[in-house]
Parts: sequence; C-alpha cells; structure tokens
Amino acid sequence: MKQMQTLFSYLISRRMPAMLLLCFFLPLYSSVAAAEEWIYTVRPGDDLWSLSKKYLISIRLWEKVQKINRITDPIHMTPGTKLRFPLELLKSGASVARITHINGRVSMSSGDSGDILPVKKGMLLWEKDTIRTGPDSSVNLEFSDGSIIQLQSNSSLLLEVLRSYGDTGITDTRIKLLRGRTRNRVIPRSGSGHRFEITTPSATAAVRGTEYRIGVSENQSSRVEVLKGRVDLGSRGKNRKLPGGFGSVAYRDKPPLAPVKLLPAPPLDGLPSTLTQLPPTLTLPPLGKARGYRVQLARERSFTTLIHDGITSSTALTLPTLADGTYYLRVRAIDHHGIEGMESLRSFTLNARPFPPKALQPAPAAVSTSYRPVLKWSGQPEAEAYLIELADNGDFHDPLVHIRTTATSYTPVQPLKPGRYYWRTAAIESGRPGPFSTGLWFRCPPSAPDLALGTLVEDNTLFSWRPGEKNEHYRVQVAADPDFTDIIRDEKTIAPRYSLEKIGYGEFYIRVAAISSDNLEGPFSLPRKLLLTAPFNPWVPSLVALAALLIMI
Repeated sequence: MKQMQTLFSYLISRRMPAMLLLCFFLPLYSSVAAAEEWIYTVRPGDDLWSLSKKYLISIRLWEKVQKINRITDPIHMTPGTKLRFPLELLKSGASVARITHINGRVSMSSGDSGDILPVKKGMLLWEKDTIRTGPDSSVNLEFSDGSIIQLQSNSSLLLEVLRSYGDTGITDTRIKLLRGRTRNRVIPRSGSGHRFEITTPSATAAVRGTEYRIGVSENQSSRVEVLKGRVDLGSRGKNRKLPGGFGSVAYRDKPPLAPVKLLPAPPLDGLPSTLTQLPPTLTLPPLGKARGYRVQLARERSFTTLIHDGITSSTALTLPTLADGTYYLRVRAIDHHGIEGMESLRSFTLNARPFPPKALQPAPAAVSTSYRPVLKWSGQPEAEAYLIELADNGDFHDPLVHIRTTATSYTPVQPLKPGRYYWRTAAIESGRPGPFSTGLWFRCPPSAPDLALGTLVEDNTLFSWRPGEKNEHYRVQVAADPDFTDIIRDEKTIAPRYSLEKIGYGEFYIRVAAISSDNLEGPFSLPRKLLLTAPFNPWVPSLVALAALLIMI
C-alpha cells in the first residue's frame, strides 16, 4: 500500500491527467484493498462502537470504518450488512506453529538468538525461526488455523511471517522453503484477508485451502504438485493457476511451465502383503512415462511420520532394514520434468524374525542315497523349537510333513518314493514362528530292480525283470566277475529285458539301474549270477558215438 501511495504522489508531481490516474489505479487499488480487508457480517444487536472495541487497535478508529462503509446510523445497523475492516486497523499479534510429530534428525534455530535449540514434540515455533531435517527424517508443523506442513527429509524452511488478527480468525502465514520438500494441507477459509504462502528461491505458491506438495531442487527450481483444490504459482511476473491433479515447474530465470497433468498412481495391488527377508525387497510394475519413483514408508496410514523417503530410478525396490510389524508404502512416479504424480498406498507386514535356520543336509539339488534321508539344519540360540515341512512341490501345497520339533534334524518315518522333494524350516521364539527358510530340493532316485526275481528265457538268450515306475528305462551292465572290474557290456534299454546273444557261454554277472523319465539314474541292483550254456544239439551224441566207433576200428 505504501509503495502504491508513493507511486501515486510521483505521478501527481508529473501532472498526469486525473482520468488516466483513475484508470491506472482503480483496478490496482481494488485488488490490494480486497487482499487487505476483513469482511464482517452484521449480527442482531451489533453496533459500530462495540465492534470497534473488540476488533480495532483503538476504539477511536470507528469513524474511519464508518466512512469506509458509509454507515449513517452506527447504533442501528441492519443485520446481514457486510462491513469492510482494513487489516491495518485490526488488532494483530504473533502467531505460532506447533511441532506435532518428529522422526529422525530434526533441529531448529531461533530467529531471536540464532541458537540451535533441541526439538521435541509439542514445541512452539515463532516467526523467524528456521527448522531443518536430516536424511529419512521428518517433522510436522500445525499452525493456528489448523493447517499442517510436513517438512520431509533433507529440508529446511524459514517461518517468515506468523500473524493473527485478534478474534477475527484471520491469519497471515508466510513461509520460505529454502531446500527440500514439504507436503501441505491448508484449511479452507471463507472471506478475505487470509493468507497462506510458501515462497521458494524461484516462486511463490499461494493458496486458500488445498492439499499440495512443493519442492526445491539443487538448481533452485521449484516443483508444485496439487492433489486437491487449487494453487496459484507465481514467478517472473507470470502466474499459473494449478487445479487438482496438475503440477508445474518454476525456474529462477523463466516463468512457470503451463500446468502439467500428474502421472497416474502406480498399481501396487500385485505386491506381496507379507515380506520375510531382510532387507525387504519389492518389484514395482513399470509405469510407461515414469523416469523414476519416490518411495515413502510410515507406520500409520496417515503418513503422519515418515520413516523412509527416497527416490529410485529402478522398479526393483530395496527398503531399509526394519523391525517386524505392519508398514505403509506410498509410491508415486516422477516424469521428465521431475514432477511427482499421484500416489498409491499399500500396506504390508514384515515377518523376518526370528531368522530361519540354515540348511545343512542334504546339499541343494543333491541325490539322496537313502529313501529315508536325514534332514539337518543349524540350531538358533534363541529358538525354543522348529517347524519342518517336507513336500513334493515347490509351493509346499499340502505338505507331506508339517511338524514341530525341538531337534535340529528329521528323518522321514516312511521311505520316500522316487522323485523330487522340497524342504524348509522355521524357528519358533516365544511361541511365535518366524519365516520359513528358502525351500531346498533333493531327489530320491528310482529304486533298483530286484534281479532275484528275473528270469532267463528263450534258451538263455534273454534276461527279463519286473518293470518299475511308469516311463522308466534302464542301464544294464554285464561283467565276467562279481566286482564288475571286467565289464563286457554297458548299454541302455527301454524295456525291462536284455538280450544275452553274442556274449558267449560260461559264468557271467548282470546288474541293472533304473533311469527315471527325467534321466535321473538310480543305484545298480545287486549282481545276478548267470550261467550261460550252449543249447542242446541232438546231433552231438550221434557224432560222439560215431567217433568212438571209428577209433575202435
């Protein structure tokens, strides 16, 4: 207002025509006056003297209000009449901001002394105070009108102006964000005179009631993202009106960008609801236009206190090591302007403790030499017992074994059939089981055929045995000795039989190993002794007799 009066005096001194002065100043004065007035609605029983005593710096100023509003009868005013009170005439005083939530490293410096003071919940901040946050830290400030600012990690802001105007309910809040980011919820106010502004090195964001975010980058550019309501973003003489769902960027040397539609919220429905590993890891579904993602964690759905706040360019998220419990994840995509989009919220439970035991035996992907293999795992000092699961599928659906034991080993009661098996363990502490270890698998090979039940047929030229599992094939070895150091034949056959033709005659040994449909070879059977003799020839006795007769002659 004083600057406008100075300019008016200067133009008068230059003898500018009155009509031109009127055209120049009338719109300007109207906008300034609207911004610096409080509008009061007259109620039954009001008179100008009692209103002046209640709201004005001095009751003697009632005549100014009478002139401004052209009141003819200051005692009998019509209820519903709108009265204009200039803010400069109203009682005013210092307002405060109260710290409602703190997480991590937060400090403040007093505007009076510059001293660094300890910060605690419930502390009051005054005009000219500065507050700062460190990595993965946050602080919430509540102002006298109920508006809330959350100062997020690695941020700093100055409370430039905190004023209130008596009992009018009007507040003047002006904040300077020096670096970092804030999330703001400004309480809507009806009428004129209210002001809530956040300035940055490159812009000013003015609101009447809305929910929005504002951040300052290292190059001093500012980014505003409006979630609800509207924000007026001004910079370099240009003003942008940003509705909900839009954002903009203001640079120090150019006007703000035209409103940019915020990227949609990333879909998080497919993420697991329970995590069991440390550090926790998640994979986000990619969002086409995203150049990165902001990831935030909190213990409450309202995100009143942030426990993690970071940016990643990858959809593979590695979260910080956390205590077991329920958490809330908030994710938003970042576009090529650096503007952060709408956000998704998802809860998850971390159940990583007590840590699962380490598997010792059998080794991963081992072939068991026993159909009752011994499963062993490492003991946990804090564990009171263990859960053991054994299944024939990697999902552990309907496991063959699910038991609680205080031992650190387990042997199946019944022999396992040939095939692949999966097993895992979990520690139990204070009656609560922790997460299972990663499922490991081993194989039980096909059992060896029982050659004692085998038969020699077709004049000792074919040896057969009972078939095993479906689609099994076989490896056959024939040797001249029971130790199979002198192997004559080593061949595979599909059918449960083997031709002994062209081996010769005499004493031999045969053994057979079954091979599963996925080519896992089992152990060899016990050797079977075979005595292969030449087939009977009726001409042989006749020839022998003839030879004997010839010799006698």
